Amino acid sequence: MERRSYIKWNWPILTKIKKVYKEKGLFKTILWILIIFLGLKLVILNGIIFFINTTFGAGLTYAPILRSIFGG
Repeated sequence: MERRSYIKWNWPILTKIKKVYKEKGLFKTILWILIIFLGLKLVILNGIIFFINTTFGAGLTYAPILRSIFGG
């Protein structure tokens, strides 16, 4: 196995963030990141909580982090 002195990392999400930053600017990049983060949180985490609640009958609550932040 050959050892390389220069390895280029492939981070597709960072490449996309850099592209959005160059095209749209800092403010829209921050909004884009928040939309991605909240979208993943809402779809994936709440989907997992729903699956666990319906399958195992656990009484997990939805959005405990947002409730603790916003006092809901």
